[in-house]
Amino acid sequence: MKKIIIMLAAALFAAVTGVRGQTDTSYLLIQGPFGSGGSMESFKFQIDYPAGDLITGQDLLNAVLGTPSASGTVSLSDPVFGGYNYDAAGNSSRGAGYVNFGGGSLLTYSLTLGSTPVTTNDSTPAGVSTLGWTYFVAGGSGLYGGAYSNTGNWIPAGDGANTRSLANDSYDGWVFGNSGDDIDYTQVGTAATIDDSSNSDKPSDFSNNGPNDVSTVINVVPEPGSTALVLAGAAGMFALLKRQRAL
Repeated sequence: MKKIIIMLAAALFAAVTGVRGQTDTSYLLIQGPFGSGGSMESFKFQIDYPAGDLITGQDLLNAVLGTPSASGTVSLSDPVFGGYNYDAAGNSSRGAGYVNFGGGSLLTYSLTLGSTPVTTNDSTPAGVSTLGWTYFVAGGSGLYGGAYSNTGNWIPAGDGANTRSLANDSYDGWVFGNSGDDIDYTQVGTAATIDDSSNSDKPSDFSNNGPNDVSTVINVVPEPGSTALVLAGAAGMFALLKRQRAL
């Protein structure tokens, strides 16, 4: 019996350390005209989470902005988006809106930070670049983009948020601007690129570097199933020990 108790104790220790001991960190940058008069503002998030709890780029967005749910059909003048379901997450202070194409494919349509929504412009004239959100990554991998470099440069994602795979010390960036124009990001309406001078894929840059930076650390708690597993193991050991003492 003593041998069994030792084995159970070892198994419980492994479960506890597996749930609590392995913590990954990923970083999220959201950059857009959230400031006064439409000035560019950077929101930077360091997300600490139990390894395996967050897997995709969409999981990272959900950890910061909330999990999206269906909220009816979006009515847009753009024929590409018109009639598709619109999924909303979060609230009027911090949240997101997505066009749901079905099959888990979500288009980032609107991001809200500091109570300011920044929304894709779906009705620009022909020949004019559409204002919208562009996805950049560093580190991690993707179903279509393969392994993404984490050597100091942001890379336009070859994946959507749901096919992008996170890794420890991976970086995701969403930047608002015109699509397809290689112009400096700092002017509202120009191309979505990231200025690495203060927003590089380094942990040191995910702190307040200036008046237009807002940095936040988010800790994701273990999934209920993992916690329940540990508690169940502890309860089982307690019952076995109690029984052993009674014999």
